[in-house]
Amino acid sequence: MAGKTVLVYQTRKTNMLTVITGCMFAGKSSKLIAMAMSHSIVGRKVLAFKPSNDTRYNGEYITTHLGGKLMATSVNKKNPIEILQHVVELERLSQGPADVIIIDEAQFFNKEELILTVESLLYKFNKTIIVSGLSQDSSGNPFGAMPHLLAIADDIIHLKSVCAKSKKIGTATRTFRKDVSNTNQVAIGGSEMYEPRSFDTWLKESRQII
Repeated sequence: MAGKTVLVYQTRKTNMLTVITGCMFAGKSSKLIAMAMSHSIVGRKVLAFKPSNDTRYNGEYITTHLGGKLMATSVNKKNPIEILQHVVELERLSQGPADVIIIDEAQFFNKEELILTVESLLYKFNKTIIVSGLSQDSSGNPFGAMPHLLAIADDIIHLKSVCAKSKKIGTATRTFRKDVSNTNQVAIGGSEMYEPRSFDTWLKESRQII
């Protein structure tokens, strides 16, 4: 309308969900730790959690394949609601509210309970949450709560790696399990068991029927 100035204000909630995903060896934990450090630098209180069955490195830390570390509380993979309980208990004890909640290897946690925990922290307790995990297992199937968390995320960071077969940078989006006879969805391991692959090189040697 002539003669009137219309002001449009853009607002963004302080609480938000960021999901970091990608194949193994794509740098998910490194990105997670870097984001946690950034929040800490500006004075935000960060609490980090990891599943207790991830025993590849030191159980008291989220640890990258290159040795980076972030102190974390181990939680039973079957009971991720303990994350919510831990946050609430800390605030009840007047240790100050946590601003940012970090959850690593989200795919290992009980699906329904982790979804309930993340949504409660996000919508009820107004926390900023950063989750890292594999969206697909080595057979290409949806993995745990990750597809749901990706669907409700405010921000998605999808990382890629170097394909171990073709050696092309930034083409690996899949995780290849070297022992294809092991059909368990969850098998904890590192480079001795898994390698990053591009879709084409993963498909040629996987047991997938597409």
